[in-house]
Amino acid sequence: MPRNEPLVFFILKIVRTLRAPFLEEQSLLNELKRMGKCEYSAELVHEHLQMMLQGGLLKAVTLAQDKVAYTMDWGGLDYLESN
Repeated sequence: MPRNEPLVFFILKIVRTLRAPFLEEQSLLNELKRMGKCEYSAELVHEHLQMMLQGGLLKAVTLAQDKVAYTMDWGGLDYLESN
């Protein structure tokens, strides 16, 4: 799967600008829709989140009831500062 750079940028920007320490996948999808970025399917966003975890842009945080949320990792901060 090719990496969609605009989607990576929007995900990192959302995680950074929201005041929550971490963000669940559904909250991220809701925020993308609010921003008018409805062209990204839930499946594509999920695939990119997994890729971003593997690449060190995001970190996974396990919440209650085995829910996973995401927070910024150092690679994500570097990515945003370079763009």
